[in-house]
Amino acid sequence: MARDRSSVGPLGRWLQKAEQCVYMVDSQRRIVFCNAACAEFLGVSLEAILGEECLFGIEEAVDESAPPGRRAASCLCPSPEVFAGTKAEGWCFRVDAEGQLRRHLVRFFRLTDASGELLGIVGVIDPKPTEPAPSPVDIAETEAEEVHRLLGEAYLRMGQRLRLEPLIGVSAAIERVRRQILAAASCGADVLVVGPRGSGRRRVAQAIHYNSPDGPAKAVITLACDLLDGELIVSTVQASLPFRPGPEELPLGTVVLLEVDQLSRELQHRLGELLKERNNPVRIIGTASHPLRTLAQERQCDPLLAELLSTLVIELPPLAERREDIPVLSQYFLEELNREADKQLAGFTAECLDALTAYWWPGNVEELQTAVIGMFQSSPGPLIGCEHLPERIRYALRAARYPRPSEEKISLDDFLNRVQEELIRRAMKVAKANKAKAARLLGISRPRLLRLWAQMREKADRQDSGGTQG
Repeated sequence: MARDRSSVGPLGRWLQKAEQCVYMVDSQRRIVFCNAACAEFLGVSLEAILGEECLFGIEEAVDESAPPGRRAASCLCPSPEVFAGTKAEGWCFRVDAEGQLRRHLVRFFRLTDASGELLGIVGVIDPKPTEPAPSPVDIAETEAEEVHRLLGEAYLRMGQRLRLEPLIGVSAAIERVRRQILAAASCGADVLVVGPRGSGRRRVAQAIHYNSPDGPAKAVITLACDLLDGELIVSTVQASLPFRPGPEELPLGTVVLLEVDQLSRELQHRLGELLKERNNPVRIIGTASHPLRTLAQERQCDPLLAELLSTLVIELPPLAERREDIPVLSQYFLEELNREADKQLAGFTAECLDALTAYWWPGNVEELQTAVIGMFQSSPGPLIGCEHLPERIRYALRAARYPRPSEEKISLDDFLNRVQEELIRRAMKVAKANKAKAARLLGISRPRLLRLWAQMREKADRQDSGGTQG
Protein backbone atom coordinates (compact mmCIF):
# COMPACT_ATOMS: atom_id res chain seq x y z
CA MET A 1 0.00 0.00 0.00
CA ALA A 2 2.89 2.35 0.71
CA ARG A 3 4.09 1.82 -2.84
CA ASP A 4 0.66 2.84 -4.20
CA ARG A 5 0.67 6.02 -2.17
CA SER A 6 4.14 6.95 -3.33
CA SER A 7 3.03 6.52 -6.98
CA VAL A 8 -0.01 8.76 -6.50
CA GLY A 9 1.98 11.52 -4.80
CA PRO A 10 4.22 12.43 -7.75
CA LEU A 11 1.24 12.29 -10.17
CA GLY A 12 -0.66 14.81 -8.11
CA ARG A 13 2.39 17.07 -7.87
CA TRP A 14 2.97 16.85 -11.63
CA LEU A 15 -0.60 17.76 -12.39
CA GLN A 16 -0.45 20.70 -9.98
CA LYS A 17 2.66 22.01 -11.78
CA ALA A 18 1.19 21.46 -15.27
CA GLU A 19 0.43 24.58 -17.30
CA GLN A 20 -2.63 22.85 -18.77
CA CYS A 21 -5.92 23.34 -16.91
CA VAL A 22 -6.75 19.91 -15.49
CA TYR A 23 -9.63 18.89 -13.25
CA MET A 24 -11.58 15.77 -12.32
CA VAL A 25 -15.25 15.14 -11.59
CA ASP A 26 -16.31 11.93 -9.83
CA SER A 27 -19.31 9.81 -10.75
CA GLN A 28 -21.44 11.82 -8.30
CA ARG A 29 -20.64 15.01 -10.23
CA ARG A 30 -18.41 16.51 -7.56
CA ILE A 31 -15.13 18.31 -8.25
CA VAL A 32 -12.47 16.09 -6.64
CA PHE A 33 -9.37 17.57 -8.27
CA CYS A 34 -8.42 20.93 -9.75
CA ASN A 35 -4.85 21.97 -10.47
CA ALA A 36 -3.45 25.43 -9.85
CA ALA A 37 -3.63 26.42 -13.53
CA CYS A 38 -7.33 25.53 -13.68
CA ALA A 39 -8.11 27.45 -10.47
CA GLU A 40 -6.26 30.50 -11.79
CA PHE A 41 -8.10 30.19 -15.11
CA LEU A 42 -11.43 30.29 -13.22
CA GLY A 43 -10.30 32.97 -10.76
CA VAL A 44 -11.17 30.86 -7.71
CA SER A 45 -9.27 29.20 -4.86
CA LEU A 46 -8.86 25.43 -4.67
CA GLU A 47 -10.64 25.43 -1.32
CA ALA A 48 -13.70 27.10 -2.86
CA ILE A 49 -14.15 24.63 -5.72
CA LEU A 50 -13.12 21.23 -4.34
CA GLY A 51 -16.15 19.21 -3.29
CA GLU A 52 -18.62 21.40 -5.20
CA GLU A 53 -21.36 19.57 -7.11
CA CYS A 54 -21.66 20.52 -10.77
CA LEU A 55 -25.07 20.38 -12.43
CA PHE A 56 -25.48 20.93 -16.16
CA GLY A 57 -26.83 24.44 -16.57
CA ILE A 58 -25.32 27.70 -17.69
CA GLU A 59 -27.19 30.13 -15.43
CA GLU A 60 -24.83 29.95 -12.44
CA ALA A 61 -21.79 29.99 -14.73
CA VAL A 62 -22.72 33.51 -15.86
CA ASP A 63 -24.27 34.72 -12.60
CA GLU A 64 -21.93 37.11 -10.79
CA SER A 65 -24.00 36.85 -7.62
CA ALA A 66 -23.47 33.06 -7.33
CA PRO A 67 -20.85 31.81 -4.82
CA PRO A 68 -17.43 31.60 -6.56
CA GLY A 69 -17.07 27.85 -6.02
CA ARG A 70 -20.50 27.02 -7.36
CA ARG A 71 -20.02 29.34 -10.32
CA ALA A 72 -16.68 27.70 -11.14
CA ALA A 73 -18.19 24.21 -10.82
CA SER A 74 -20.92 25.18 -13.29
CA CYS A 75 -18.26 26.29 -15.76
CA LEU A 76 -16.48 22.91 -15.47
CA CYS A 77 -19.54 20.64 -15.57
CA PRO A 78 -19.19 18.05 -18.37
CA SER A 79 -22.17 17.62 -20.64
CA PRO A 80 -24.46 14.66 -19.84
CA GLU A 81 -23.32 13.32 -23.22
CA VAL A 82 -19.81 13.01 -21.78
CA PHE A 83 -21.10 11.11 -18.75
CA ALA A 84 -23.03 8.83 -21.13
CA GLY A 85 -19.85 8.16 -23.13
CA THR A 86 -21.18 9.57 -26.42
CA LYS A 87 -18.81 12.57 -26.52
CA ALA A 88 -15.12 12.94 -25.74
CA GLU A 89 -14.93 16.72 -26.03
CA GLY A 90 -17.09 19.71 -25.39
CA TRP A 91 -17.09 23.28 -24.18
CA CYS A 92 -16.85 25.15 -20.94
CA PHE A 93 -18.24 28.67 -20.80
CA ARG A 94 -17.14 31.56 -18.64
CA VAL A 95 -17.59 35.32 -18.56
CA ASP A 96 -14.43 37.35 -19.20
CA ALA A 97 -13.44 40.68 -17.66
CA GLU A 98 -15.40 42.56 -20.36
CA GLY A 99 -18.59 40.69 -19.50
CA GLN A 100 -18.51 38.60 -22.70
CA LEU A 101 -19.33 34.89 -22.77
CA ARG A 102 -16.30 32.91 -23.91
CA ARG A 103 -16.15 29.23 -24.79
CA HIS A 104 -13.13 26.98 -24.29
CA LEU A 105 -12.55 23.55 -25.76
CA VAL A 106 -12.38 20.75 -23.18
CA ARG A 107 -11.15 17.23 -23.91
CA PHE A 108 -12.51 14.58 -21.59
CA PHE A 109 -11.19 11.20 -20.49
CA ARG A 110 -13.58 8.77 -18.82
CA LEU A 111 -12.10 6.61 -16.07
CA THR A 112 -13.84 3.27 -15.47
CA ASP A 113 -13.18 0.20 -13.34
CA ALA A 114 -12.78 -3.35 -14.62
CA SER A 115 -16.57 -3.77 -14.85
CA GLY A 116 -17.00 -0.60 -16.91
CA GLU A 117 -18.47 1.39 -14.02
CA LEU A 118 -17.67 5.10 -14.24
CA LEU A 119 -15.19 6.30 -11.63
CA GLY A 120 -14.79 9.84 -12.83
CA ILE A 121 -14.05 12.16 -15.73
CA VAL A 122 -10.81 14.06 -16.28
CA GLY A 123 -11.12 17.32 -18.19
CA VAL A 124 -8.28 19.24 -19.87
CA ILE A 125 -9.21 22.80 -20.85
CA ASP A 126 -7.69 24.84 -23.62
CA PRO A 127 -7.41 28.25 -21.90
CA LYS A 128 -7.51 30.05 -25.24
CA PRO A 129 -11.13 31.00 -26.03
CA THR A 130 -12.66 29.82 -29.30
CA GLU A 131 -15.06 32.14 -31.06
CA PRO A 132 -18.43 30.63 -32.01
CA ALA A 133 -17.71 31.51 -35.64
CA PRO A 134 -16.98 28.75 -38.20
CA SER A 135 -14.57 26.28 -36.63
CA PRO A 136 -13.00 22.96 -37.60
CA VAL A 137 -15.51 20.15 -38.00
CA ASP A 138 -13.98 18.08 -35.20
CA ILE A 139 -14.77 20.76 -32.60
CA ALA A 140 -17.92 22.31 -34.12
CA GLU A 141 -20.86 22.88 -31.81
CA THR A 142 -23.70 20.40 -31.84
CA GLU A 143 -27.27 21.71 -31.94
CA ALA A 144 -27.63 21.21 -28.19
CA GLU A 145 -24.33 22.96 -27.44
CA GLU A 146 -25.26 25.91 -29.65
CA VAL A 147 -28.59 26.43 -27.88
CA HIS A 148 -26.84 26.04 -24.50
CA ARG A 149 -24.44 28.85 -25.49
CA LEU A 150 -27.27 31.04 -26.84
CA LEU A 151 -29.05 30.67 -23.49
CA GLY A 152 -25.94 31.91 -21.70
CA GLU A 153 -25.72 34.92 -24.00
CA ALA A 154 -29.40 35.63 -23.39
CA TYR A 155 -28.79 35.57 -19.62
CA LEU A 156 -26.04 38.16 -19.98
CA ARG A 157 -28.20 40.46 -22.11
CA MET A 158 -31.12 40.21 -19.69
CA GLY A 159 -29.19 40.67 -16.48
CA GLN A 160 -30.19 39.22 -13.13
CA ARG A 161 -33.22 41.51 -12.72
CA LEU A 162 -35.22 40.17 -15.66
CA ARG A 163 -34.34 36.47 -15.56
CA LEU A 164 -37.94 35.23 -15.84
CA GLU A 165 -39.46 32.49 -18.01
CA PRO A 166 -41.61 34.75 -20.22
CA LEU A 167 -38.65 37.03 -20.95
CA ILE A 168 -36.10 34.38 -21.94
CA GLY A 169 -35.21 34.69 -25.60
CA VAL A 170 -33.10 36.22 -28.34
CA SER A 171 -35.82 37.77 -30.53
CA ALA A 172 -36.22 41.49 -31.14
CA ALA A 173 -39.81 41.23 -29.88
CA ILE A 174 -38.87 39.98 -26.41
CA GLU A 175 -35.94 42.38 -26.18
CA ARG A 176 -38.42 45.22 -26.76
CA VAL A 177 -40.61 43.87 -23.92
CA ARG A 178 -37.62 43.77 -21.57
CA ARG A 179 -36.83 47.42 -22.32
CA GLN A 180 -40.48 48.38 -21.76
CA ILE A 181 -40.52 46.64 -18.38
CA LEU A 182 -37.47 48.55 -17.16
CA ALA A 183 -38.95 51.81 -18.45
CA ALA A 184 -42.27 51.11 -16.71
CA ALA A 185 -40.51 50.17 -13.48
CA SER A 186 -38.56 53.41 -13.37
CA CYS A 187 -41.46 55.83 -13.88
CA GLY A 188 -44.06 54.63 -11.36
CA ALA A 189 -47.05 55.07 -13.72
CA ASP A 190 -49.96 52.65 -14.01
CA VAL A 191 -49.34 49.86 -16.53
CA LEU A 192 -51.44 47.51 -18.63
CA VAL A 193 -49.82 44.18 -19.60
CA VAL A 194 -51.55 42.70 -22.64
CA GLY A 195 -51.06 39.22 -24.04
CA PRO A 196 -52.67 35.83 -24.63
CA ARG A 197 -53.13 33.34 -21.83
CA GLY A 198 -49.96 31.51 -20.93
CA SER A 199 -47.68 34.32 -22.12
CA GLY A 200 -46.54 35.25 -18.60
CA ARG A 201 -48.51 38.42 -17.92
CA ARG A 202 -48.54 37.89 -14.15
CA ARG A 203 -44.77 37.39 -13.99
CA VAL A 204 -44.25 40.55 -16.04
CA ALA A 205 -46.51 42.55 -13.71
CA GLN A 206 -44.53 41.35 -10.70
CA ALA A 207 -41.25 42.12 -12.49
CA ILE A 208 -42.38 45.73 -12.96
CA HIS A 209 -43.07 46.05 -9.23
CA TYR A 210 -39.85 44.44 -7.99
CA ASN A 211 -37.67 46.34 -10.47
CA SER A 212 -39.05 49.68 -9.29
CA PRO A 213 -36.58 51.73 -7.23
CA ASP A 214 -38.46 51.06 -3.99
CA GLY A 215 -40.31 47.91 -5.12
CA PRO A 216 -38.52 45.39 -2.83
CA ALA A 217 -39.29 47.60 0.18
CA LYS A 218 -43.02 47.72 -0.59
CA ALA A 219 -45.81 45.17 -0.65
CA VAL A 220 -47.77 43.99 -3.68
CA ILE A 221 -51.38 42.74 -3.69
CA THR A 222 -52.47 40.47 -6.56
CA LEU A 223 -56.19 40.02 -7.32
CA ALA A 224 -57.53 37.58 -9.95
CA CYS A 225 -60.53 39.31 -11.51
CA ASP A 226 -61.62 36.16 -13.33
CA LEU A 227 -61.69 34.05 -10.15
CA LEU A 228 -62.65 36.32 -7.24
CA ASP A 229 -66.01 37.94 -6.62
CA GLY A 230 -66.15 41.33 -8.36
CA GLU A 231 -67.53 43.13 -5.31
CA LEU A 232 -64.66 41.73 -3.23
CA ILE A 233 -62.12 43.02 -5.74
CA VAL A 234 -63.57 46.54 -5.76
CA SER A 235 -63.83 46.68 -1.96
CA THR A 236 -60.24 45.38 -1.61
CA VAL A 237 -58.92 48.06 -3.95
CA GLN A 238 -61.00 50.69 -2.10
CA ALA A 239 -59.48 49.59 1.22
CA SER A 240 -55.97 49.44 -0.24
CA LEU A 241 -55.77 52.96 -1.61
CA PRO A 242 -55.79 54.70 1.82
CA PHE A 243 -53.75 51.83 3.32
CA ARG A 244 -51.45 52.78 6.19
CA PRO A 245 -48.95 50.12 7.31
CA GLY A 246 -48.57 49.04 10.89
CA PRO A 247 -45.20 48.90 12.69
CA GLU A 248 -44.30 45.49 11.18
CA GLU A 249 -45.96 45.89 7.79
CA LEU A 250 -44.50 47.00 4.49
CA PRO A 251 -46.15 50.01 2.85
CA LEU A 252 -48.28 49.07 -0.14
CA GLY A 253 -46.60 49.73 -3.46
CA THR A 254 -48.62 47.96 -6.15
CA VAL A 255 -52.02 46.41 -6.75
CA VAL A 256 -52.03 43.89 -9.61
CA LEU A 257 -55.41 43.23 -11.23
CA LEU A 258 -55.19 40.02 -13.25
CA GLU A 259 -57.66 39.67 -16.15
CA VAL A 260 -59.16 43.09 -15.42
CA ASP A 261 -61.13 42.86 -18.69
CA GLN A 262 -63.16 40.01 -17.14
CA LEU A 263 -64.92 42.34 -14.69
CA SER A 264 -68.42 43.52 -15.56
CA ARG A 265 -68.81 46.98 -17.09
CA GLU A 266 -70.46 48.27 -13.90
CA LEU A 267 -67.61 47.06 -11.67
CA GLN A 268 -65.05 48.38 -14.15
CA HIS A 269 -66.65 51.83 -13.92
CA ARG A 270 -66.69 51.76 -10.11
CA LEU A 271 -63.04 50.72 -10.14
CA GLY A 272 -62.22 53.53 -12.52
CA GLU A 273 -63.91 56.08 -10.27
CA LEU A 274 -61.87 54.83 -7.28
CA LEU A 275 -58.60 55.08 -9.19
CA LYS A 276 -59.45 58.52 -10.51
CA GLU A 277 -59.95 59.91 -6.98
CA ARG A 278 -56.98 58.24 -5.27
CA ASN A 279 -54.48 60.53 -3.55
CA ASN A 280 -51.58 58.18 -2.77
CA PRO A 281 -48.71 56.74 -4.85
CA VAL A 282 -50.04 53.16 -5.05
CA ARG A 283 -49.43 51.86 -8.57
CA ILE A 284 -52.06 49.81 -10.43
CA ILE A 285 -50.92 47.15 -12.91
CA GLY A 286 -53.63 45.43 -14.91
CA THR A 287 -53.40 42.43 -17.21
CA ALA A 288 -55.76 41.67 -20.09
CA SER A 289 -56.01 39.58 -23.23
CA HIS A 290 -56.59 42.63 -25.44
CA PRO A 291 -55.81 46.38 -25.16
CA LEU A 292 -58.49 48.03 -23.03
CA ARG A 293 -58.81 51.01 -25.34
CA THR A 294 -59.68 48.66 -28.18
CA LEU A 295 -62.23 46.90 -25.98
CA ALA A 296 -63.67 50.27 -24.94
CA GLN A 297 -64.20 51.20 -28.60
CA GLU A 298 -66.06 47.90 -29.01
CA ARG A 299 -68.12 48.67 -25.87
CA GLN A 300 -66.59 45.73 -24.03
CA CYS A 301 -64.74 47.80 -21.43
CA ASP A 302 -65.45 50.93 -19.41
CA PRO A 303 -63.77 53.92 -21.14
CA LEU A 304 -62.67 55.53 -17.87
CA LEU A 305 -60.88 52.43 -16.59
CA ALA A 306 -59.38 51.79 -20.03
CA GLU A 307 -57.92 55.30 -20.14
CA LEU A 308 -56.57 55.19 -16.58
CA LEU A 309 -54.81 51.83 -17.00
CA SER A 310 -53.43 52.55 -20.47
CA THR A 311 -50.81 55.12 -19.48
CA LEU A 312 -48.23 52.50 -20.42
CA VAL A 313 -49.13 49.39 -22.38
CA ILE A 314 -46.79 46.40 -22.68
CA GLU A 315 -47.86 43.81 -25.25
CA LEU A 316 -46.46 40.29 -24.87
CA PRO A 317 -46.28 38.54 -28.25
CA PRO A 318 -47.63 34.99 -28.54
CA LEU A 319 -44.93 32.34 -28.70
CA ALA A 320 -45.84 31.59 -32.32
CA GLU A 321 -44.65 35.10 -33.23
CA ARG A 322 -41.26 34.64 -31.58
CA ARG A 323 -40.31 31.20 -32.86
CA GLU A 324 -36.58 31.89 -32.67
CA ASP A 325 -36.99 31.98 -28.86
CA ILE A 326 -38.44 28.45 -28.66
CA PRO A 327 -35.10 26.54 -28.66
CA VAL A 328 -33.60 28.84 -26.01
CA LEU A 329 -36.75 28.74 -23.87
CA SER A 330 -36.88 24.94 -24.11
CA GLN A 331 -33.22 24.71 -23.04
CA TYR A 332 -33.95 27.06 -20.14
CA PHE A 333 -36.75 24.85 -18.84
CA LEU A 334 -34.58 21.74 -19.27
CA GLU A 335 -31.66 23.22 -17.35
CA GLU A 336 -33.99 24.36 -14.57
CA LEU A 337 -35.13 20.73 -14.27
CA ASN A 338 -31.48 19.61 -14.15
CA ARG A 339 -31.09 21.64 -10.97
CA GLU A 340 -33.92 19.76 -9.26
CA ALA A 341 -33.82 16.22 -10.67
CA ASP A 342 -31.49 13.28 -10.09
CA LYS A 343 -30.74 12.87 -13.80
CA GLN A 344 -29.11 15.39 -16.10
CA LEU A 345 -29.97 15.99 -19.76
CA ALA A 346 -27.92 17.95 -22.29
CA GLY A 347 -30.65 19.31 -24.55
CA PHE A 348 -32.69 18.36 -27.61
CA THR A 349 -31.88 16.70 -30.91
CA ALA A 350 -31.96 18.88 -34.02
CA GLU A 351 -35.11 17.10 -35.23
CA CYS A 352 -36.85 17.70 -31.91
CA LEU A 353 -35.95 21.41 -31.98
CA ASP A 354 -37.37 21.61 -35.51
CA ALA A 355 -40.64 20.05 -34.32
CA LEU A 356 -40.87 22.36 -31.29
CA THR A 357 -40.28 25.37 -33.53
CA ALA A 358 -42.88 24.26 -36.09
CA TYR A 359 -45.66 23.83 -33.50
CA TRP A 360 -47.84 26.94 -32.92
CA TRP A 361 -48.17 26.75 -29.09
CA PRO A 362 -51.71 28.01 -28.39
CA GLY A 363 -50.92 27.84 -24.66
CA ASN A 364 -47.75 29.90 -25.20
CA VAL A 365 -44.86 29.81 -22.71
CA GLU A 366 -46.80 27.86 -20.08
CA GLU A 367 -47.69 25.13 -22.60
CA LEU A 368 -44.04 24.87 -23.68
CA GLN A 369 -42.93 24.54 -20.06
CA THR A 370 -45.45 21.75 -19.44
CA ALA A 371 -44.31 19.96 -22.60
CA VAL A 372 -40.62 20.14 -21.63
CA ILE A 373 -41.38 18.80 -18.15
CA GLY A 374 -43.14 15.77 -19.65
CA MET A 375 -40.36 15.20 -22.19
CA PHE A 376 -37.70 15.49 -19.50
CA GLN A 377 -39.44 12.89 -17.36
CA SER A 378 -39.88 10.40 -20.22
CA SER A 379 -36.41 10.74 -21.79
CA PRO A 380 -33.55 8.55 -20.52
CA GLY A 381 -31.10 11.07 -22.02
CA PRO A 382 -28.68 12.45 -22.71
CA LEU A 383 -30.74 14.17 -25.47
CA ILE A 384 -34.50 14.54 -25.85
CA GLY A 385 -35.72 13.31 -29.24
CA CYS A 386 -38.93 13.55 -31.27
CA GLU A 387 -40.12 10.27 -29.78
CA HIS A 388 -40.54 12.07 -26.46
CA LEU A 389 -42.80 14.82 -27.82
CA PRO A 390 -46.28 14.87 -26.24
CA GLU A 391 -48.80 12.97 -28.37
CA ARG A 392 -51.00 16.02 -28.86
CA ILE A 393 -48.09 17.88 -30.46
CA ARG A 394 -47.19 14.99 -32.75
CA TYR A 395 -50.85 14.66 -33.83
CA ALA A 396 -51.18 18.43 -34.34
CA LEU A 397 -48.06 18.58 -36.53
CA ARG A 398 -49.38 15.72 -38.66
CA ALA A 399 -52.76 17.39 -39.02
CA ALA A 400 -51.07 20.63 -40.06
CA ARG A 401 -49.98 18.93 -43.27
CA TYR A 402 -53.60 19.09 -44.45
CA PRO A 403 -54.83 22.61 -43.63
CA ARG A 404 -57.66 24.44 -45.33
CA PRO A 405 -56.76 25.76 -48.78
CA SER A 406 -55.78 29.40 -48.96
CA GLU A 407 -56.00 31.75 -51.91
CA GLU A 408 -52.62 32.30 -53.51
CA LYS A 409 -51.73 35.92 -54.14
CA ILE A 410 -49.31 37.18 -56.76
CA SER A 411 -47.25 40.11 -55.61
CA LEU A 412 -43.71 41.42 -55.38
CA ASP A 413 -43.45 40.15 -51.82
CA ASP A 414 -44.42 36.67 -52.98
CA PHE A 415 -41.74 36.76 -55.68
CA LEU A 416 -39.05 37.89 -53.23
CA ASN A 417 -40.16 35.21 -50.77
CA ARG A 418 -39.80 32.55 -53.47
CA VAL A 419 -36.25 33.77 -54.20
CA GLN A 420 -35.47 33.62 -50.48
CA GLU A 421 -36.90 30.11 -50.19
CA GLU A 422 -34.88 28.90 -53.17
CA LEU A 423 -31.66 30.23 -51.62
CA ILE A 424 -32.49 28.52 -48.33
CA ARG A 425 -33.19 25.21 -50.11
CA ARG A 426 -29.88 25.42 -51.95
CA ALA A 427 -28.00 26.19 -48.74
CA MET A 428 -29.71 23.27 -46.99
CA LYS A 429 -28.76 20.99 -49.88
CA VAL A 430 -25.10 22.09 -49.84
CA ALA A 431 -25.03 21.76 -46.03
CA LYS A 432 -26.70 18.32 -46.24
CA ALA A 433 -29.57 19.53 -43.98
CA ASN A 434 -27.19 20.79 -41.29
CA LYS A 435 -29.03 23.95 -40.24
CA ALA A 436 -26.09 25.50 -38.39
CA LYS A 437 -23.88 25.16 -41.49
CA ALA A 438 -26.67 26.36 -43.79
CA ALA A 439 -27.13 29.45 -41.63
CA ARG A 440 -23.42 30.23 -41.91
CA LEU A 441 -23.57 29.85 -45.70
CA LEU A 442 -26.48 32.31 -45.85
CA GLY A 443 -24.83 34.73 -43.43
CA ILE A 444 -27.74 34.63 -40.96
CA SER A 445 -28.18 33.26 -37.44
CA ARG A 446 -29.46 29.76 -36.91
CA PRO A 447 -32.54 30.95 -34.94
CA ARG A 448 -33.50 33.13 -37.92
CA LEU A 449 -33.01 30.19 -40.29
CA LEU A 450 -35.18 28.02 -38.02
CA ARG A 451 -37.96 30.60 -38.15
CA LEU A 452 -37.73 30.96 -41.94
CA TRP A 453 -37.57 27.18 -42.42
CA ALA A 454 -40.66 26.68 -40.25
CA GLN A 455 -42.51 29.33 -42.25
CA MET A 456 -41.51 27.62 -45.51
CA ARG A 457 -42.80 24.28 -44.27
CA GLU A 458 -46.10 25.78 -43.20
CA LYS A 459 -46.48 27.54 -46.55
CA ALA A 460 -45.63 24.35 -48.46
CA ASP A 461 -48.21 22.41 -46.45
CA ARG A 462 -50.89 24.99 -47.24
CA GLN A 463 -50.05 24.97 -50.97
CA ASP A 464 -50.06 21.15 -51.12
CA SER A 465 -53.44 21.06 -49.44
CA GLY A 466 -54.87 23.72 -51.78
CA GLY A 467 -53.55 21.94 -54.89
CA THR A 468 -54.97 18.59 -53.82
CA GLN A 469 -58.42 19.92 -53.11
CA GLY A 470 -58.49 22.17 -56.17
